[in-house]
Amino acid sequence: MKVFFEEDYAKVSYDSNNSIIIYEWLVPPTETEFKYGCEQMIRALAHFKTGKVVVDTREQGTVANHLLEWMTTDWIAKAVAAGYSHGAIILPTDVFTQLSVDEIMDTVSKKVISRNFDNMEHALDWILKQ
Repeated sequence: MKVFFEEDYAKVSYDSNNSIIIYEWLVPPTETEFKYGCEQMIRALAHFKTGKVVVDTREQGTVANHLLEWMTTDWIAKAVAAGYSHGAIILPTDVFTQLSVDEIMDTVSKKVISRNFDNMEHALDWILKQ
């Protein structure tokens, strides 16, 4: 596993054996950190020339409405242009955070093949079959 980006709030890694990106939120980010972390995922997609991503949102926290709007308008278009094609999303147990992630995924799922999971094992199993 090669670490592409790592800060105290997020980590983006590349699994070269399976050609997938693992994007993990480590703590709830600030607005600036959230945007920067999401942009690092786009950079990793382009750099490693893969479209498959596992996103672990269990520690992400809730996402503000204006960031949800940014994700569903600006960010998703850039991510798809960079090659984003498949997303395995690990959902948090907190219901409010789940609602934030669900709102993002409603738009993402129109442009990317995606599925939600409750653990890394199931997310990896699914994405490796795509």
